[in-house]
Amino acid sequence: VDHAQNGFPYVVVATEDIQHSEQIYALSHSDRIVLTMRPDLLSLHRAKQHVDFMLSHGIDDDQIQVAVMGTGVGGELPIAGVKKVLKRAKVHCIPDDATAVTLSINVGNPVILESPQSPASRGISTLIDTLLGRTANEPTGAPRSRLAAKAAALLAFNTFSFCS
Repeated sequence: VDHAQNGFPYVVVATEDIQHSEQIYALSHSDRIVLTMRPDLLSLHRAKQHVDFMLSHGIDDDQIQVAVMGTGVGGELPIAGVKKVLKRAKVHCIPDDATAVTLSINVGNPVILESPQSPASRGISTLIDTLLGRTANEPTGAPRSRLAAKAAALLAFNTFSFCS
């Protein structure tokens, strides 16, 4: 992790779980942690366990960002409830957008580059702006880092590809 951080402006670490010392080390040395979840009860329960585990291992609460993937589908948990359970003032919502996501998977191009105006891409762009500290007041034509867009698109691609 230290070597990668010395060589690159942005380093994205994807962990399968957070139960091992090397994952806690990587998380504790991160500026931001994006915890992704689906808007269902089981995912909320697991997200709460993960947040509690990270906090109990000395990770600062301000480092943790929550992204709810695939929102806008009937039967999902209300975002206000997710915020309350996870004790978050804000969670990022990435709308369900099966058409754009499937197209991006089929052509092998991240959704944010393949369908930049899709609801999922706009949600990912908002998340990117937050992670990079951009404000809503910046001009719409402000240059975006292609690296950051691909990293966030990878996050969404990996999460969406496991949703059914």
